[in-house]
Amino acid sequence: MNRRKLMTIGLVCLAVLSAMVFLYSLQLSEREVRTYTICSYSQEASYDYIATLHPNTIYDDKRLLKPDETLYEPITHLLKVRFSYKFTCSSPGNINLSCIVLGNLTSETWSKTYILKSWSSTEYNGSTAEYTFTYTLNITRLRELANIFWRETGGYMTTYRHDIIPEIHVIDKVGDHVIDEVFQPIMVIEFLEGKMEITGMNHRRLGALEEKEVIYVRWVEGLRYLTGATTMGSATVLLYLTMKDIYKRRKSVLHKARRKYRDLIIQAVEKPSLWKGITIKVETIDDLAKISDQSGKPIIHGKLENEKHVFYILDSNIKYEFVTAEEDEA
Repeated sequence: MNRRKLMTIGLVCLAVLSAMVFLYSLQLSEREVRTYTICSYSQEASYDYIATLHPNTIYDDKRLLKPDETLYEPITHLLKVRFSYKFTCSSPGNINLSCIVLGNLTSETWSKTYILKSWSSTEYNGSTAEYTFTYTLNITRLRELANIFWRETGGYMTTYRHDIIPEIHVIDKVGDHVIDEVFQPIMVIEFLEGKMEITGMNHRRLGALEEKEVIYVRWVEGLRYLTGATTMGSATVLLYLTMKDIYKRRKSVLHKARRKYRDLIIQAVEKPSLWKGITIKVETIDDLAKISDQSGKPIIHGKLENEKHVFYILDSNIKYEFVTAEEDEA
């Protein structure tokens, strides 16, 4: 295998490999996002209650019930609810804690919202902030209100619910950064055909104050430029060599004709005129030389308007012709 073929194979392999690496580099991100945790924080809320009962038989006239005991609406009079909330941050800061507590009595046909505790706001310095409140729900009064709403709305159902909704807004300034969170730990009291079910006693939310940094990956950009330039360069060299080979192959026919059949060829001064007789095209210059030997007619060489070269023999009204698209020698 000669050096030219080895060089061509090497250029093809280089172009293919660099193109594959270039396409791979296009799938890589030029930017890398790194996330740094400035501080972490948590919000925890819990409810506790004690139920006061009417005189009853099922609990042997017991008057107080705790959360692990079953509540029945007809014998429950009061529900003393205690709420505790705590915000904790891993880094100290200036904390503003604002809170309002709403009550919502609702069924499928009506809903009534009212304020249990008005807005309050407290400032803290440090890493923790706390909020507590107590509120006594009159279950007997809630049942009376539900009956009123049913009468007013023209419907009656045996199930309804009461929600206790604290809306806590905490703003914590940690250095140049700010934590701004709204937290709603809701306690739900469902009245289900005489039975009371209480859910949402404990709530917890975790969070973190993060900062993102965008880093430009320089080596990806460099890889793209390198492989792109290598692909274009090797492809350009391959194209040049290919065109050079084509030119040489085209040029070789003229060389062969002028060298081998120079005694048979006559160079025309003017471009061939339009031929009105019979034209027979031959495949090679060698075929035309055979006809020249047999007929004793010279081969005439001329250039056409489209820069093609024509070799032909005129024999009476027959024209034997060979045309090639090769260019003249430089």
